[in-house]
Amino acid sequence: MLRYFIGCMLLLGFMFSCGKDDFNDKPDVTITAPGEGLFLQVLDTIIVSADYSDDVMVETIEVKLVDENFSVADNTVVLPEFKKSGSISIEYVPQDVYLPSGQYYIEVKALDGEKSRQRYVSINIGSYPLVWEGLLVATNDGAMSLLNTSLEIESLWDFPFTFTKGVMNNVDHQFYVGNSALGQISTVDQDNGNLIWEGLVSGVGQPGFFKDMVYSTVSEKVYAATTESEVMVYSNQGVNYGVISVGNNNEVESLCTMGDYLFVEVDSYSQSDNGLMIYYTPTANLYNTIWMSSDIVKMVPLNDDELLILANNEGGNGILSIYSLVDETLSEIYQSPDQALSMVMGGGQKLYLSMSDGVYRIDMIANQIDLMATGSGPTDMVYDVVHNVILTSEGNTLRYFNSSWTMQGEHSFSSEIKGIYNIYNK
Repeated sequence: MLRYFIGCMLLLGFMFSCGKDDFNDKPDVTITAPGEGLFLQVLDTIIVSADYSDDVMVETIEVKLVDENFSVADNTVVLPEFKKSGSISIEYVPQDVYLPSGQYYIEVKALDGEKSRQRYVSINIGSYPLVWEGLLVATNDGAMSLLNTSLEIESLWDFPFTFTKGVMNNVDHQFYVGNSALGQISTVDQDNGNLIWEGLVSGVGQPGFFKDMVYSTVSEKVYAATTESEVMVYSNQGVNYGVISVGNNNEVESLCTMGDYLFVEVDSYSQSDNGLMIYYTPTANLYNTIWMSSDIVKMVPLNDDELLILANNEGGNGILSIYSLVDETLSEIYQSPDQALSMVMGGGQKLYLSMSDGVYRIDMIANQIDLMATGSGPTDMVYDVVHNVILTSEGNTLRYFNSSWTMQGEHSFSSEIKGIYNIYNK
């Protein structure tokens, strides 16, 4: 009898010690639309419908586009539900006009706070027809010029302020201008040069207020790095979505976007290393932080999952590394005894490195590096896909080079060039 009593007590103790997770099954999800094999282009609307159920409350449903490796390929839509069962039906629009053609999947994921389940339906996306319209050249005096498809300069607009940073949104044909003198962001309609929106932001009157600006075609937001420890977030119409704070002991240095992620380089006051803080843009949550004993010069996406990072270590040596979102690892692939200045990805997966001793071309497929030119390289470079040339800015001079780094021409401006930006017609 005593043995039976002890056994019952042990059984009851085991049952009551089981937490919620032991009784919580994964949610069930069924995609009801679209059907398998739908063909569309970027910016087409997809009706995504799904049914879900769970033994506990489903908190959110996520809808996203993923590639054949199930990596995020475009924007993520997060729907708060807080039901045990229900249905969703939304209009999902792929936004990335640079998305290559091929097979993709619509992913619908149900999350109950502890467990999740996702389902997939395959779709086919055709490459979006982009037309290169030229290069926008912004100079320090507020003048905006266009290097057109004939590689001739046209004067566009003049702003009554000192230009610091800008970024192009080719999906909506808008250009975002950062004004250091007023701490101001302006949104410009590229088609006619009219201001759509302009507004003051915090820190008004601080010279050099904007350190960097990027636009994400996935989240459809502008991210502006300030001289403080925050990144300001705006829509393309100037709606303030708040700020991403990187902590009082960190100062934002530069930004880069890749898929659903925002990469923020920070200078830390609390430790000697610099940090690369990675945020998941749909929720603005911190995803990962990497501490580096080097200063980042430039970040360029290699593909949907890998980011190229060019930096200089404490000894002034240039280092090229790859950060993998899948493995969450930073791997060094090239080191130079000379200082790194800039980089750009050209055609055929050719990466051009600008160093203090010359310009190098790295074939990322063949894993081969070649010296293209000697002497100090340029500090800013972009790739013109139509003419297959690299455009560089040094002081008030714009130059363009072919893939063998032979100069094809140059233009001079009355003021220092502060930024060069590709313009595509959607």
